[in-house]
Amino acid sequence: SASAIDERDPATAGHSRRVSLYAIATAKAMKCFTDDQLRELEYASWLHDVGKIGVREHILVKENKLYPEEMAKVRERFESIKLSEKCIFLNCRHENKQEFPEDKLGEILKSIAEDLAFVEKVNRPGFLRPEDAERLKQISAKTYLDSQERSQPYLTEHETQSLMIQRGNLTNEERDNMNAHVTSTYKILSQIPFTSRLKLIPMIAACHHEKLDGSGYPSGLKEADIPLQSKILALVDIYDALTAQDRPYKPAIPVDRSIKILEEEVSAGRLDQDVFKVFINNKIYELEDPGGDAASIMQSQQKPRRK
Repeated sequence: SASAIDERDPATAGHSRRVSLYAIATAKAMKCFTDDQLRELEYASWLHDVGKIGVREHILVKENKLYPEEMAKVRERFESIKLSEKCIFLNCRHENKQEFPEDKLGEILKSIAEDLAFVEKVNRPGFLRPEDAERLKQISAKTYLDSQERSQPYLTEHETQSLMIQRGNLTNEERDNMNAHVTSTYKILSQIPFTSRLKLIPMIAACHHEKLDGSGYPSGLKEADIPLQSKILALVDIYDALTAQDRPYKPAIPVDRSIKILEEEVSAGRLDQDVFKVFINNKIYELEDPGGDAASIMQSQQKPRRK
């Protein structure tokens, strides 16, 4: 199952492996789990994102706020806008109806190019500053004449709304689809006939986005209702997502900054303080990714069976 996810989303491949590594190391350092509970956490770690099989592929691998084909249309449109302004300039010169200095055309074309460069910049995922949002509104309010002399906007409503995303690169609809992977994870894992000793695997995996203060998803559980293994999984999942080098939509965040973000989440009452202390005091974050496929790594982690 883990290998199936790896094939569909290369970014998740390394993520599942590293999350398992961090989670098991943290749990062992806490010294409060039985062997069966460690095995539950191990399997849940590998399979916590199995529900992403149900996420639409274009959302799963989305890099920027606009999809490549959407951004290509924007670029083509801005070329049309330039052409429209050049035609207006030539018509004015030919008909001599009004003065249209050539340097004025140069200023207009420069402004159009600057608007496109700005759109390219805000298309990249990240935090959208208020001043950038305001300029984006101004650009989207601009119009030009198409080949049929009809007034058209610089940016469509859909393009504007996508570029206005405050954080990240997903629209609300796309984020809902992405977040639904947790519910799908529970449904999929619930169909696997785990033994009674491993019966909590679906629950542990499905709670990796729950927060202690109830602000998580999908169920908005609070601290008392979240298994300790899931609290471990939640913390290491965030840490790896922050530091991962293989995410197409964002650069890796340095370790020290990532730890600071975890600390802020703990202070805000969203992540478990004891788990965080063990993670930091035992320098779990320094563990190296072993690489390799899921099956071989899990097999190497198994204890020899008694004859």
